[in-house]
Amino acid sequence: MKRPSRRVGVPARGAESPGVSVVIPTVGRADLARAIASVRGQDYSGDIEILVIADLADGALDQGLAAGADAVLYTGGGRRAGAARNLGIQHASHPYVAFLDDDDEWSPRKLTVQMPVLVSGEADVVGSQAVYRNPGTHTTSPPIPTTVKREDQPFAEYLFRRRRASVGRPTIFSITLVARTELARRVPWDETLPRHQDWDWLDRLERAGASIMQIPEPLATVWTGSDGSISSSADWRSSLAWAQTRRGVWDPSVLSDFLAGQVLRYAFQSRSPAGVARTARAIAATRRLPAASTLILGLGGLVPRPLINRLMSRGRGSSQASERSSEVSQQA
Repeated sequence: MKRPSRRVGVPARGAESPGVSVVIPTVGRADLARAIASVRGQDYSGDIEILVIADLADGALDQGLAAGADAVLYTGGGRRAGAARNLGIQHASHPYVAFLDDDDEWSPRKLTVQMPVLVSGEADVVGSQAVYRNPGTHTTSPPIPTTVKREDQPFAEYLFRRRRASVGRPTIFSITLVARTELARRVPWDETLPRHQDWDWLDRLERAGASIMQIPEPLATVWTGSDGSISSSADWRSSLAWAQTRRGVWDPSVLSDFLAGQVLRYAFQSRSPAGVARTARAIAATRRLPAASTLILGLGGLVPRPLINRLMSRGRGSSQASERSSEVSQQA
């Protein structure tokens, strides 16, 4: 049954402002202080708890960077962002949980805009658009993605079907997501995945019956070019292994497009003939031809990344709007 709708971001009369626990995985980057400040700067009237989860040995985080956090927890090191987020979710004391990375930030009205949608029951998970910002020039991109996910549109179809070579292509930023804490505990992040952790989490949430909505307003800033970004690596093996787990789950056309637009591109970027061959066989096994736009995206792996970044720069001058898209936060 379709939920009744109302204007996004406008609280219903008498709407509550429930508490939100914000989970920030970190590996100790100096930008952590900026991320925390952006949460403390929210104009939201409800209580906000900040949980910094350091993927480091106990006590290894510079405490000055975490000033303003309500708690600092440690994974022990080397556990990656999925484990850090799960640890934060388990320690969350509020009914809603939100995510932010240590090198990105929120706009002041983010929670004020998103929380009424969750409280009203219009969606179980709410994201938004974001903007890319270049740390060298401080220029920003137009709102990304250009088109947000429709409420009734399957997650995988929105992200991967007919995916194209454009900075504004469909994406869901994990740093914009807010969800019910109970739901996040029931469907935890997969800690074994080296990449695609947020895509995997959202896909499993949807298959568990959760509805996912994006608000067409940029409520977060993604700072490009951070050190240690997994999302910019050409690890085709991990992507191919993850894609194989969706065989028989996704529509074959969606799987074919994912293999062409993501895995094939990574194989070309890594200059791996074996990767190209294995991906081609996986595409053939779907018995579906990739969409032309998605195949072009895959072939784009042959083009050097600096040139792609320059070609994709547009709008208000974003010069490094690279692929820190829906998998933007897996580097922690």
